[in-house]
Amino acid sequence: MPSASLQWARLINDKKDIPEIFTSCLSQILGDAITLPYLIYAPQDTWRGQTIHDKLLFTHNNNAYILENSNGSIMVFCHAFEDIITIEHGKILLYSWIRIESMIDDKVIHSIFQYNTVVESFFKEIMQTIRNSIVSKKIKANPNDKHGNFFSIEDLTCRLENYTKSCLLPYQKVASAVFQPAIFKRSWLISKDLLIPNQLLILTSEELIIYKEEFEKADISKFGGIWSYIPLNKIRSLERIVDTSASLIVLSIQFYGSKKINLSYPLTRSDDVSSLISQINAHIR
Repeated sequence: MPSASLQWARLINDKKDIPEIFTSCLSQILGDAITLPYLIYAPQDTWRGQTIHDKLLFTHNNNAYILENSNGSIMVFCHAFEDIITIEHGKILLYSWIRIESMIDDKVIHSIFQYNTVVESFFKEIMQTIRNSIVSKKIKANPNDKHGNFFSIEDLTCRLENYTKSCLLPYQKVASAVFQPAIFKRSWLISKDLLIPNQLLILTSEELIIYKEEFEKADISKFGGIWSYIPLNKIRSLERIVDTSASLIVLSIQFYGSKKINLSYPLTRSDDVSSLISQINAHIR
């Protein structure tokens, strides 16, 4: 992402620091609000040859907003908390993003906010605000309880375990988890293709959390990955599909509407996948 700190996303605490192009639209949304919400601004930048427009990210009145300056016109992306079906948090080296997906009239609407990983700490609060607001049930946090039910997962690296602990909300407990190490298939005598990336599925009483490395870029994904946070009340059903041609089992997570997420496992994980489906069903019914 940006090479200069002036292009990094930053918090805005004073109205005078809001870029003028956004002030009129922001005033219409906030109305008579005296204080600013937790407001993050990302200046225009380029990444992989693509122009990233300058944007604002904030929450207000049970909505998550992304305002985008598209060549002088402000585009407003509003996601009502009750419509959000998943939040994706990606981090690959210095490139990070938050992607919000909502289901409206059986159609998936999404918007994305990119930023430099250096300023990731700014986004923790707003991510927690959205996640706390969209989960199906909330448990009062105990400040003395530091994920006491988090258990060791066989073959889970220290890096992945730390990532997992950091993605849990303060009050969350891990009910179950399945870690799938990366699997490669040989394509030529000395080369291998990635068949399944490193992926970890975590079940809590509020969310299904999926971590996986970026499939197309396995060479650099060891420096980050993609987290998806799914409220359990947005899951309609789960299906276990056997793909005999590829010797894989596919766990298909179906949302209300047309969206689904598929996770692949080797046939040897059949019992683990079946057990996980049973546990998830027990939480969503």
